Amino acid sequence: MEPSRIELFGDITILLLIDESAARPPRLAAAAAGRLAAQLGATVLGASDEVADEAAWATDGPGRILLRAESTSVAPPTAVEGINVVRVVADPWHNEATLFAAAGLSELLGDPAGAPQVPAGQWGAMTVGYAVLAALASVRALALGGEADVVTVDCVDALRWVNWKAIALADLDRPITREGADSAWPILPCVDGHVALVHTPRDFAAIVAMVDDDRLRADRFARARDRATDPAAYLSIVAEWAAGRTRAELDRAFLAHGVPAAAVVSPAELVDDVMLRHRRAFTSVVVDGCEIPTPVAPVRVRSEPNPVRQPGSSTSPAAAALGSLPLAGVRVLDLGVLTAGAGTSSLLADLGAEVIK
Repeated sequence: MEPSRIELFGDITILLLIDESAARPPRLAAAAAGRLAAQLGATVLGASDEVADEAAWATDGPGRILLRAESTSVAPPTAVEGINVVRVVADPWHNEATLFAAAGLSELLGDPAGAPQVPAGQWGAMTVGYAVLAALASVRALALGGEADVVTVDCVDALRWVNWKAIALADLDRPITREGADSAWPILPCVDGHVALVHTPRDFAAIVAMVDDDRLRADRFARARDRATDPAAYLSIVAEWAAGRTRAELDRAFLAHGVPAAAVVSPAELVDDVMLRHRRAFTSVVVDGCEIPTPVAPVRVRSEPNPVRQPGSSTSPAAAALGSLPLAGVRVLDLGVLTAGAGTSSLLADLGAEVIK
């Protein structure tokens, strides 16, 4: 039986106000955050609901939030008692390409000899949408506690946070640049598509055993620092091995040898993935008579929370400050690796969770 779910935003009503003169990324980000909040239980109203007086509407009941998409040229509203606002802003000339350039992300994608690449599908705007959802979660805690504030999510700043690693390494005089064919984490062609090899130096022995090519056992590849000076030299041998095999054969080899790599799947294959179907990661929506698989809300919560230390159980100033945040009292065990783990845990900690690495 499907377990019951807590609707994290079930006690919130959001009025979504999109300034059509704003740039497309903040408009898309605000709309995406509104859809996610609705999937998580919020009641979301739009301009068509004809709210004549936004301030009066915001103070007319508990848990009301104004979500606005605006240009940075629009002056932020002054914090007013009882009125909670989340603003999504960008300069009016911004689009996906300029956001990627301003955040430094365009310097990370594509071949170094070619033009910078920008992913299709409004990747930047949708990423900002998750930042807006986090802002709504913070404001929700204020709204339900009878407090109010104005929170501004700048599209460029949100994507700069995504690029935090490049900024940190640049400060250490180790800038990240586009690597192209020299990437240590290459996409390798095979008989029926491609596989992604995402490995670390400690995985090299497993790769050697898997490929079983004496060229990889040469002294020049014995030390990680030597391999790092010319990764293409050993990766070309791995690529040669992969080229004559199917994705299924390669997946079995990766699993057998514990190599962190996997087949690159198409959208159709992703929708039909056994694990994602088991997790009910997709639902269906009908658009113009066509049934379209659509990802479900990114957060699902058990109806019975684990017994954890509740806010206020400690008298320290730090604990008292955390008590007002939306994830205060939640304990998270972080078993993640690389950016996905570190980034997620950082966001959870920012929202008040106690994160144990």
